[in-house]
Amino acid sequence: MELNKDNGSWIIHVTFKMGLVYMKWGRYDSAIRHFQGVLDYSSSIQSFPLEVIATFHEHLAMAYEKQRKYKEALNHWEKLLEIQTKIFEPFSIEIADTYLSMAENYLMLLEFGRVIEMWHKVKSVHLNPLSPNYNAASFLFNQMENPDTSSPEYIKTLLLQLRSHSASVKLKAQPSYISEKTEL
Repeated sequence: MELNKDNGSWIIHVTFKMGLVYMKWGRYDSAIRHFQGVLDYSSSIQSFPLEVIATFHEHLAMAYEKQRKYKEALNHWEKLLEIQTKIFEPFSIEIADTYLSMAENYLMLLEFGRVIEMWHKVKSVHLNPLSPNYNAASFLFNQMENPDTSSPEYIKTLLLQLRSHSASVKLKAQPSYISEKTEL
């Protein structure tokens, strides 16, 4: 999408960037206001790219997580997932990453059944066996299915290990007009 004063995309771009700055400063209420503003404005434009709207939901979810508002975060992870199923292949790493983020939120809400459900959805995503993530994910998923090692503390450890491993390997290839995912 080209930045254009006529279609308001420059307003969206600047407002989104301001939200990113507020995230880095730890001013999550302000970040949420900016991200929600660009989401509301962009949703009123019929031809607005779904990939960009997905990015707004992702950043809103991350901002709510920082505020420990996990139900609100889950709402945006679910909306992101809904968009991702329209624009990505069913077995894409982007969808798996969203399920993983949802699992982390359910863990914080102590909804362990939903954590396991999300893990099984992540597991159903066929990761490329040549990917460094495949071996780590396979090991962690096998551990999750072992009743001796599926305590809430162990589940949290596994989530952290997989998230740490995933961070060391570039998981998402984003279009050039979308900024890098904010590190939290």
